Amino acid sequence: MHTNSIEKLTASSPSVSNNPLMEQEKQLKRKRQRRPQQRDLCKTFAALATLQDNQLKSNYRKASAAALHMKMPKLTVSSQTKPTNNNQWKPMTASIHAQTTVNPIRRVTDCMSVQANPDKEPIRLNLGDPTLTGCLPPSEATINAIKNAVDSHKFDGYGPAVGTLSARAAIVKKFSTPEAQFTADDVVLASGCSHALEMAIVAIADPGQNILVPRPGFPLYSTLCQPNGIESRQYRLEMDDKGLIDLAHLESLIDSQTRAIIVNNPSNPTGVVFPKEHLEQILELAQKYKVPIIADEIYGDLVYGEGARFHPMATLSPRVPIITCDGIGKRYLVPGGGLVG
Repeated sequence: MHTNSIEKLTASSPSVSNNPLMEQEKQLKRKRQRRPQQRDLCKTFAALATLQDNQLKSNYRKASAAALHMKMPKLTVSSQTKPTNNNQWKPMTASIHAQTTVNPIRRVTDCMSVQANPDKEPIRLNLGDPTLTGCLPPSEATINAIKNAVDSHKFDGYGPAVGTLSARAAIVKKFSTPEAQFTADDVVLASGCSHALEMAIVAIADPGQNILVPRPGFPLYSTLCQPNGIESRQYRLEMDDKGLIDLAHLESLIDSQTRAIIVNNPSNPTGVVFPKEHLEQILELAQKYKVPIIADEIYGDLVYGEGARFHPMATLSPRVPIITCDGIGKRYLVPGGGLVG
């Protein structure tokens, strides 16, 4: 290697211009040392590498700080706040996620100031909690099953994230049918049906995409979508037509960013149980546009009236992907059981 190699390297490195190393190289050239000592070359390259490495680290730190500053939302507290000598704290603001998480039902009830008649016991129709009146206690079999599980101490420790194998196998035994066969590997346990819905929504849709939800419907669907940047598009239920879905309106809402259709059957709050033919029409649309179904079937065992029959959507189509969300709270009259299920 000769000095021309050094000249090319230093000239192509703008970060090392106008520095002592350049002067050193020029001196070597002026002395016309065609073969400089190996020791001098090593010193030169080592100095260049050190200088370039320090320059890169400095630029990286500056770029990282700038990126952090630009990405930091106004509603968060900066980690670069200068320390103060006083004991006063600035008011902490909620995160954007928290501020955009709104339950419409709670927003209405929280601002209501209606005073109940003190001489009469109010009948609360705003919450589907069978334990409020004490008239619908859980069955003895349910109580014994919970008690035996606690007394056994088999489940005191941490369990698998998807739920114990025995619990998932029990779900398969109860719900798997010849038309909709599945295994324990297809089951994920959640802390109640609401948690199952949340997992399904965030697992299937990204920010900027959309999910179709019923109107009127369970407000939680939109509550789960909004803080995650997912648009909830509301399709109409025709209350003048037995509460069925307006299929033309549903189809008009589907586009390339539609990730799923939530179908709540039996419906909350209408109480309508969709007939088999109507569910098959919904599945035909889902197949046509290749849009999966999230089936909220928490009220599947609570069907009343002559001629009404509940049909699980998963039993009606072997082609359309269907995520079924269900739970023990409504079926066994223990809505608080979601925390221990």
